[in-house]
Amino acid sequence: MQDASEKNTIDLRHLTQEKNLTYVRVYEQLLKMMLNGTFPGDSWLPSEPKLAAQLGVSRMTLRQALELLQEDGLIQKYHGKGNYVIRQGAKPHRSLDYLGHPVYQCCDVTIDHVETEFRIEVPNEQNNELFQRESAVMIAVDRWYRSSGTIVAYTLTLVPVEALAPLDIKLNQPATILPTLESAVYTRADHSRISVTSTSVGNFISGKYVMSPSKEVMLIREDIFLPDDTAPAVCNKHYIQREHCHIEIHPRKAAAEGE
Repeated sequence: MQDASEKNTIDLRHLTQEKNLTYVRVYEQLLKMMLNGTFPGDSWLPSEPKLAAQLGVSRMTLRQALELLQEDGLIQKYHGKGNYVIRQGAKPHRSLDYLGHPVYQCCDVTIDHVETEFRIEVPNEQNNELFQRESAVMIAVDRWYRSSGTIVAYTLTLVPVEALAPLDIKLNQPATILPTLESAVYTRADHSRISVTSTSVGNFISGKYVMSPSKEVMLIREDIFLPDDTAPAVCNKHYIQREHCHIEIHPRKAAAEGE
């Protein structure tokens, strides 16, 4: 015979299961509506209050279902705009498996403008430790990435003066800086080291722009190594708006010992 405490435990589990099943059913219902053309690709879902009323569920349940759809790459939420249905067969996201610019690899919107500024700085102890050398000066490059006029990402790049010649960067020719850091450095590099975290520090970029006020952004730290170098030639901090950041990594099985 069950005592009261055991019965209460069973009842609570039952309620939790029912709650979970509710938003899964809403997820499946929305998926069917996207597939049958009710909500076609490249269109906006109705507002959350309207959609919740249409489906006869609470906004909390709807949001849980929408989160699942976003995790599966079926919709994209845009702050202040709503939920966008991604067209089936759209170009897949690239991943961080290979050397390449993380902003273009992880940002799910088209970058149509890059604003660049550079300055010369005296390195501090942390910079010297990072690059494993004591440089006389260091080049700091700010890059702001825009999509349809909105800043979606920002990169802070540090390059010790000793690495300028191997990278073919000429400070008296500023036009060489952007193409080198955007593309050529990844062709010349031997490998990179990447770490990913979230931060709110990148919201106020260099005191010039506000990227994502009062919200966290994704931070991808990237150290780029040239062939035969044990210290990085370039260090990047890539800040990407969280709602536009899609990171994929495809690990491969390690070779067996002795292979």
